[in-house]
Amino acid sequence: MDGRRRNGLRVTLAVLSVLTVVAAALVLEGVRNEGSGSGWPWSFSMRPKETGTATLTYSMRYSGCKDAVTSVTELPQTDLQGVVATLAGTWIVVESTEDRVRVERETSGYCPVHEDFRLIALFRGSPAERLHVCVFRGQKIDPAFITRERRDLTEDVLYPQERERLRAGILITREDGDPLDLDLDEKADAYLQGIGEGR
Repeated sequence: MDGRRRNGLRVTLAVLSVLTVVAAALVLEGVRNEGSGSGWPWSFSMRPKETGTATLTYSMRYSGCKDAVTSVTELPQTDLQGVVATLAGTWIVVESTEDRVRVERETSGYCPVHEDFRLIALFRGSPAERLHVCVFRGQKIDPAFITRERRDLTEDVLYPQERERLRAGILITREDGDPLDLDLDEKADAYLQGIGEGR
């Protein structure tokens, strides 16, 4: 082989090496950015994309507390319209696209938080009032949800350990172990017995 052929072969091999590296880089870039929208236009998928999933969002509004509880379910897109049809009459469709439906419903009563919890704490409705014991529906102090107000149980008549506990607030739940099977308001009343000095 003469020198020219050898040089030509070297140049050809060098060009092929560079092209192989560039092609490999392009393929890797496409695979790395798959599904992100930032890959090369000719990037390809190594695995099939999941299709046919729909989202159904339920929003239950409670008239007692004006709260809404939302839950989301994913289901096959082919089942979406059938499920929505079974909800007709009890749920109202407020948003609908090919792969997403949101339904709402209003019911009387309270949401699970306001139904299943009572908070006993010290509270004053105005600066002129003394701190006194109140029972709130739910998990936080909110004057709109006072279920019991004991103005006779002011901060100064409480036993010291009860005063500290009530400053932080005592949460009563349905799950509290109760051998008498009392409801939440009965549990709150039972707690309020004997927490003040001379009572």
